[in-house]
Amino acid sequence: MKRIISVIFVYLFVIFFNIVSAQDEDYETWTIRVKESDVQCRITSMEEIVTANRTATPRKLVASSYTVITSGEIEDKKETNVVEVLKNIPGITIAQTGSFGGNASLFIRGANTEHTLIMIDGIEMNDPISMGRSYNMSNLTLENIEKIEIIRGPQSPIYGSDAIGGVINIITKKGTGKKNVLNAAAGSFKTFRESFGIEDAIGKFRYSFGISRIDTEGISSAGEQYGNTEKDGYRNTSGSLKFGFTSGDGINTDLVLKYIDAVQDLDNGGGQGKDDVNYTGKTKEFYAGLKSSIPALVKDGEQNINISFSRHNRTYKNEKDPANPDDFLDDFYSSQIRKIDWQHNMLFASKNNFLIGLEYEEERGKSTSYSESSWGPFTSDFSLKTSGNKAVYLQNQDVFNDKYFVNFGTRFDSRDKFGSKLTYRIAPGVVLDSKGSKLKASYATGFKSPSLYQLYSSYGDENLNPEKTKGWDAGIEQNFLDERIFFDLVYFSNDFSDLIDYDLAASKYKNISEAETKGLELNCMLKLVNNLTVNINGMHLDAKNLVKDENLLRRPKYKYGIGAAYNFNKNGILNVNYSYTGKRDDRDTSVFPAQKVVLDSFELLNVSVSYLIIGNFEMFAKADNIFDRKYEEAKGYGTPGSSFYGGIKINY
Repeated sequence: MKRIISVIFVYLFVIFFNIVSAQDEDYETWTIRVKESDVQCRITSMEEIVTANRTATPRKLVASSYTVITSGEIEDKKETNVVEVLKNIPGITIAQTGSFGGNASLFIRGANTEHTLIMIDGIEMNDPISMGRSYNMSNLTLENIEKIEIIRGPQSPIYGSDAIGGVINIITKKGTGKKNVLNAAAGSFKTFRESFGIEDAIGKFRYSFGISRIDTEGISSAGEQYGNTEKDGYRNTSGSLKFGFTSGDGINTDLVLKYIDAVQDLDNGGGQGKDDVNYTGKTKEFYAGLKSSIPALVKDGEQNINISFSRHNRTYKNEKDPANPDDFLDDFYSSQIRKIDWQHNMLFASKNNFLIGLEYEEERGKSTSYSESSWGPFTSDFSLKTSGNKAVYLQNQDVFNDKYFVNFGTRFDSRDKFGSKLTYRIAPGVVLDSKGSKLKASYATGFKSPSLYQLYSSYGDENLNPEKTKGWDAGIEQNFLDERIFFDLVYFSNDFSDLIDYDLAASKYKNISEAETKGLELNCMLKLVNNLTVNINGMHLDAKNLVKDENLLRRPKYKYGIGAAYNFNKNGILNVNYSYTGKRDDRDTSVFPAQKVVLDSFELLNVSVSYLIIGNFEMFAKADNIFDRKYEEAKGYGTPGSSFYGGIKINY
């Protein structure tokens, strides 16, 4: 408690010092003006901003390693869902257990998939009832998305539990002018995709809405190389709505709604997977958020109040048949997250941004099982289990001499079951020139709470401790030749302790694992010729389970990609993307005990082209895995071969 009081005292002193030392002179540094939630950056010019510091910040003043994917980039590549968009991002590896809705494990810098916090407009999407409280992004389609921000490295001091590996924040469209968009496509595996979007701003009101539908016969979720031929279909209906209002006194309010309804045919994957004609999984997700930005009493400050709710329902059914002769599966998982967050931003002398925030979160989960042999309900009476968390967080960012900056943040969490945790983060940087070249570094501590499943299921242990991490990175961003060449090179290292793993001997989850991940990540962009942009990214990763002295599963040592985008005749764009994924360790679960295997490396080449035919009528085509490579992202699960799609887009 003394540490908490000391931290708060230091921050109160910082506030007092900045108020006393504030002057009227115009610093050519970071300036935030509260006017319809817009952010003005007066270093040299307006820049794209990110939310890596939990508040809008000019990109050149962000020390964390990040990637921003815009709606234009997503549209140009004609991707279908968020998983496809993220597969070629620096520092990220994705292993999917079967295509078309198969569970997608996402590893940022080698951290476990449950170590990444997924959000949509700040609303948590992680599922409290999943084994590790992770989120399956395979059902997340792209309608109504404005941009996706990926922050790599421990972010617990900013976002709390689940963020010890990184954060992915999906930001939906705000509604700035009248736009109507209709998309329709069809192609391989009897796949049909349709989407519709509309947005507008009328006086003080603004809105955006998107809806999409996917139907496909799919492929065998169990690998075809093991003799499986039965197709596993997939259906997804998703919708997104954002409605905003600006009052005359500068108060901005936004309501965000997101709904997903997906049905997937499944197989008995893992090891040498087997077809199963009546195994299905159904997922329904609902997210709601209400955010208000209110001018604060302190000059150039604002208050943000966020109230959010999320719900996950998952059902799995598998009747007895030759592929499943000994077990009848009928399981249902339901969870909710309720959260309220208050954040106060203050700017002093146009050079120092300070924020303080309070947060309360409650998660609920329930499992019901009628299986003869199941992974286990929570208790014999299937009762609802809950967990709550209260937090206070503080953050301060200073800019000195228009080029040196440092961000320091700390957070105190008080959670049910294991008590309190204090985390902190420091992230300094130096802007080298007016073009945004900089040196950057960060060091942070973090924690990950046990999931409801790990605490209360038949295999749970209520005495589990939170997982912990310490991580740092350092790198350089550099521009050359009038910003025609840009590269970002970063070295990172993370130590994980008290990791929760399944103990076969005890048939329980235990804090028994330690891990280390370290490596290099590179992102380079070249624009040496007009209308042609080339992007090169790569990662070298060393990810080890220190207890077993072996590689962490499904993390390649080497992964890199090359993408090129060419605009022609001002009406069309051609995208070519090549990716290489190196060998990875995995487990063959078709034998007991499971045996270690090494998955072969693989390379993929994808091409998309679109052309504006006349007026606002556009035609496009896309080809994936052109060379029909046979590969596995997870042992025993299928992946699609060569596939081709074509469609139209109408703006009106």
